[in-house]
Amino acid sequence: MNIGNRHFTYFNQSQFAQFSGDFNPIHLDQIEARKTIAGQSIVHGVHSFLWMLECLIQREERVFTNYDIRFTNQLNLEQEVSAFWDRESKKLKLLGKNGLIYISVKCEDSTNCGVIADKISPVTLSNTITQPIDHDLSAISVGDTFENLCGGNKELATSLFPYLTEALGGDVVYEIALLSSIVGMIVPGLHSLFFGLKITFKYGADNQIVTVISKQELFRLIELGYVGKNLDAKIEAFFRPKSVTIPSCEDLSSQLPTTLSMTGKKVLVIGGSRGLGAWVAKLVSIAGGDVTITFNTGKDDAELVAQDIRSYC
Repeated sequence: MNIGNRHFTYFNQSQFAQFSGDFNPIHLDQIEARKTIAGQSIVHGVHSFLWMLECLIQREERVFTNYDIRFTNQLNLEQEVSAFWDRESKKLKLLGKNGLIYISVKCEDSTNCGVIADKISPVTLSNTITQPIDHDLSAISVGDTFENLCGGNKELATSLFPYLTEALGGDVVYEIALLSSIVGMIVPGLHSLFFGLKITFKYGADNQIVTVISKQELFRLIELGYVGKNLDAKIEAFFRPKSVTIPSCEDLSSQLPTTLSMTGKKVLVIGGSRGLGAWVAKLVSIAGGDVTITFNTGKDDAELVAQDIRSYC
């Protein structure tokens, strides 16, 4: 059953970042995001999940106390998506027009709306960092704990998710959103990619702590345990590859065979502001060619490449 359709805009992204405290550039900075494995800005996974719950509560007027969420594909801005609910299997799915599954959610242990909201503990966070921590996987050990968490503006819960806030309480919705900032801002931090999440609601408690449960060096995968005030969670996230820094023409020249010559050749490089295009542009210029680069976005990056080429030549 289709329970909702929408697309996420940059404005939506910005609002959720203010709410959750997750200001990771892969969500908000189009120039920086294009340098990542995603290639462009992507929607916060937890934002998509909360919107799906918002749609579900409007239809079912019930909530669940356990959720098993898989973020299976990246969702780009402005992509049309639909939330589907299978009442028999108690599964939620976020689908694209081509049937691609972006998020799948298994829901368990239903309860009446308001039951959770009646027993919540207030969530307050004073740490409002706006720059994600640049952790390295090798520096993270099993058993490490993080208590100085970051958050955003809790008051936005009502305007962003009115039905969900009424059913769960603003503090619970806010605490779910904070799981996004744990991954995007704390650990893995800057070079993170959300993979999976399990949430279990509980009666109010006093602590909020994140613990590293396991890590897999080969797959760059880390599992975190979150013990919170109104919910506990298990989080799976990847340390995604860091952006590659392109060497200067001066450094590259020592690696290029002296016999290679492109003197008299004119070369047009489409997309020469970053990645392979920037490498090619620099190598052609080192070999004596006359190179012209184009770019779609990233004017500053393109100018840096051009400046390096001019300085060398």
